[in-house]
Amino acid sequence: MNINGDWACGNYAVLNRDYSTVKKGHYISNKGGAPFAYMVRPESVGQFTGLKDKNGVEIYEGDRVNSGYFKDCIVVFWNSGWHFKSDAHSHHSFNTAKHSFEVIGNIHEKGGKDA
Repeated sequence: MNINGDWACGNYAVLNRDYSTVKKGHYISNKGGAPFAYMVRPESVGQFTGLKDKNGVEIYEGDRVNSGYFKDCIVVFWNSGWHFKSDAHSHHSFNTAKHSFEVIGNIHEKGGKDA
């Protein structure tokens, strides 16, 4: 999420010092590939899982998802793979062949568990 509260997708970069036209900070490139296009909150950066939900919505780390069996789980990268974490703090394998996931939000937006 950028510092204005809007979502941005692109390559992530961290600048540890100021440059002539760019300030130190965390950035996401824009769709045109321009580096340092959007300053972002580093805690809101999430990796794309490479998967989409049953409605065609891309699933990212930090998304809240429902499936047929599990409700309001958080997508996490754990033990070298994508999992979802339930309220019981247990991790379940992220297997789209067994579950039909639906993205219902994420932890960074208003109403998210960790927002």
